[in-house]
Amino acid sequence: MIKNVKGKVVQNQNFIKHLSSTYLIMLVNYAALFFLTPYTWKQLNTEEFGIWVLLTTIITYFGLSNMGFLQSLLTELPKRRDNPQEISKLVSTVFYSLVGFSAVGLVVAFVIYWGMEHFFKISPENVRVAKLAFWPAYGTFLLSFLSSIFYNIMLSSAKIVEKNFLELLKIIFTNLLIFLMVKMGYGLVGIVWATFGVTFVYVIALYVQAKKILDFRLSHHYYDKITFREMAKPSLYYFLIGIGYQIVFYSDNLLIGKLAGTAFVAVYAQTYRIPDIALKFIMKISDMKLPKITTLNSQHKYSELLQIHNRLLVFTAGVAVPAFLFLYFLGIKVLELWLGDDTGRFDPVIMRIFAFYMLIHAILHVPSAFLTGMGVHKRVSYFSLFEAGLNIVLSLIFYRWFGLAGIALGTLTASLPSLVFVLYEFYGYIYRSEKFTSWRQLWRV
Repeated sequence: MIKNVKGKVVQNQNFIKHLSSTYLIMLVNYAALFFLTPYTWKQLNTEEFGIWVLLTTIITYFGLSNMGFLQSLLTELPKRRDNPQEISKLVSTVFYSLVGFSAVGLVVAFVIYWGMEHFFKISPENVRVAKLAFWPAYGTFLLSFLSSIFYNIMLSSAKIVEKNFLELLKIIFTNLLIFLMVKMGYGLVGIVWATFGVTFVYVIALYVQAKKILDFRLSHHYYDKITFREMAKPSLYYFLIGIGYQIVFYSDNLLIGKLAGTAFVAVYAQTYRIPDIALKFIMKISDMKLPKITTLNSQHKYSELLQIHNRLLVFTAGVAVPAFLFLYFLGIKVLELWLGDDTGRFDPVIMRIFAFYMLIHAILHVPSAFLTGMGVHKRVSYFSLFEAGLNIVLSLIFYRWFGLAGIALGTLTASLPSLVFVLYEFYGYIYRSEKFTSWRQLWRV
């Protein structure tokens, strides 16, 4: 009994330590953005800032080329931790699979590069800037993409503090160099090269730390076709979820870049910035439980999973509702004050739509994180594609009626069915696994 109590105390202490270190890097990151964003907003012209946002969005889509293997790696690592041979086989198989996937992504990158001015509304004088910035931005993605394996090794090993320390250094040096590049007049091209340089050093540090944590060898000799096939099916469903996630969270910028132009991308993205910051802070609460979720699910402790989920759901709602009220009534004023821009270009209607969006996705993320960590995501993956398609269709329709606010409204409306579906999926799975006789048994806190 005493041993169990001590174990729970240690677990709670570790969770607090992990959560606090995670919030520390978020605070440092957003503190840097708090001072840096108004500066870059004024120093870069609006269209150049919009190109920066657009490039970031495009590069984010390349993350889909992991085909869900990184998520599968996170669930497989705990199962093979005590077998160095199996670990080396797993890590090497995923790494060289990513290399192959990225080769296909490189072809797509060339297509985007050569056709950029045709795919998006970019003024002729800024096309050259966009193309000069594209390849270092893509190189930064490629480094982060391949090193995600080492990141996941640290995450699955619950080395959250060590991982966060490396991220903290990366954030500090990246923002410092961005400031210097803008101040020295190098603009967007200087920004993306500075980010590439810091990321290169960060990747080396990640690899060194991962090797200290886990005994593995990275070699093509360990690549295993059987392991690849075993991971392919569950990875496919993670990939489908990823497609849905990318479209839901990032399609707006692409649509606006195509329909209205990159200057409007900048204004829209800045309006979303504050709700996005609030959402990411809240989502981290559930994300810190992912290693615990994976472990409890492998032990079939569904009752404990249910209890943790319900507590997180109540806590998340308790944090998200005040944040929603603040954004709904004061968000646009805070944004204008922050950027020092009172020209009236920011639409309060869009801010209020994003406030609702933040509230819905903050709550939705709790059961979604549990389903992903438990590997029960097949039906969710299909539904995420439905939401993604609905998002695009509604955004295009509403844009014709309401302009930029219509795109935001389409994204919000498409997320409502997902909230209901994901909650139903989680509770339904627990209900069946525990063989409950009444739905009331699910409301444990």
